[in-house]
Amino acid sequence: MHLLGLAAHAPLLPAVQAHATGSPVMTVLSGLVGSGAGIVTLAAAWLLSRHLHHVPAASPWLARIATVLMFAGGSAVAVTSLGGWIVTAVATIAGFLGGLHSGVAFAVLTVTALCLLTGVVTDLIWSPGSGMITAAVLPLVLGLTAGGVLHQIYAYVAVPAGQYAAAIASWIGG
Repeated sequence: MHLLGLAAHAPLLPAVQAHATGSPVMTVLSGLVGSGAGIVTLAAAWLLSRHLHHVPAASPWLARIATVLMFAGGSAVAVTSLGGWIVTAVATIAGFLGGLHSGVAFAVLTVTALCLLTGVVTDLIWSPGSGMITAAVLPLVLGLTAGGVLHQIYAYVAVPAGQYAAAIASWIGG
């Protein structure tokens, strides 16, 4: 079974695939806990971003840390059950319009992924704190891309999040 429910997307990470064969209840529970860890990371980054003004001297670096935490939380959500449900919903809606990998949808998805990636890199380098939500959404959009450099970026950044989710899954017995 594929984590995202679609054969056209990235194959399961080995650590996550090993846990996908457990009991259905524990697999669902571990996936939800992994998604919960991603959501908690996103919430912690959001709280950090809301209180950056209390430490003005370290504010740019704290904003960069918050952006990286947003990206990590988004990656954890993207490779767990919640991300799978989101990707399935997007693919279903896109299926009514010809699918994600048809000409126009593929072009729009590629341009969107490139714009989001450029926004996150720009945010980290020149304007810390301006695009934290972009960093949280980027892993989901990169996961939807069919192949090429953008999908390889997703594969490389999803590995740590997948290992984190698999460690949580094995910890609770999934």
